[in-house]
Amino acid sequence: CVGTQIDSVVVNPLPNANAGLDETICVGANVTLNASGGTSYSWSPANGLSATNINNPIATLSTTQTYTVLVTDANGCQNTDDIIVNAVPLPIANPGNNVGVCIGANTTLNGSGGTSYLWSPATGLSNATIANPVCTPASTSNYTLTVTSGNCTSLPSAPITVTVYNQPAAPLINVNGPITFCQGNSVILTSSVATNNVWSTGATTSSITVTTSGTYTVYYLDANGCSSAVSAAVNVVVIPLPAVPTISASGPLTVCPGGNVDLTSSLANAYNWSNGNNTS
Repeated sequence: CVGTQIDSVVVNPLPNANAGLDETICVGANVTLNASGGTSYSWSPANGLSATNINNPIATLSTTQTYTVLVTDANGCQNTDDIIVNAVPLPIANPGNNVGVCIGANTTLNGSGGTSYLWSPATGLSNATIANPVCTPASTSNYTLTVTSGNCTSLPSAPITVTVYNQPAAPLINVNGPITFCQGNSVILTSSVATNNVWSTGATTSSITVTTSGTYTVYYLDANGCSSAVSAAVNVVVIPLPAVPTISASGPLTVCPGGNVDLTSSLANAYNWSNGNNTS
């Protein structure tokens, strides 16, 4: 005897697992993944994920990572899909080197590393959103730089220091001789500082010899290249020499012994003849 039994076998389709589109984030930033196609989900690896058993975990990465999601439907059928999360390195802000500036002067900062820039603080800067702002600080200041390249923004840079140097004291001028004298003479002016002098004549020595009338000043440049205020001015007066008189004779210049001739100056006073006479 033969008995027969017929059973129905149902083959369920695999779930349409979908891990979502590939994502690009900046290193240290995060993105929410969105898987679909089932009733339960399992992500791997767990690196950088806020959870592995939900469809929408948050991924925070320092390097590019490929994730696989295992999707299970109501029938217990499973399927997988992958997603790549690209982690783009952050740009590196370079604020340049420490610099020094004389008080009241300015310097230019030189940042690099991005396509847009932001300096902090903005105090003393001509424009805090460019790579090379002009910096005129009232006192020594520290500045940090943040740059952006593409969609990623750098961490703030280490600070650079802009040192403000005080103005050096003005030198004094020592006078060796009278400052009013006749033409043909001279006077020596000497700075109280031995080096790095700049005179109004252009000389850079500690002393200058003056032979003409005028007002003379001296600056001092210190080791930082900062200039002192103008020292007290010295006014030198050179008196022109008087005109040379002419001599007229009242008679012949050749005379017999015992004779004489009168010589007369063309000027009326202040004479000194070679024989000691002081009359005209």
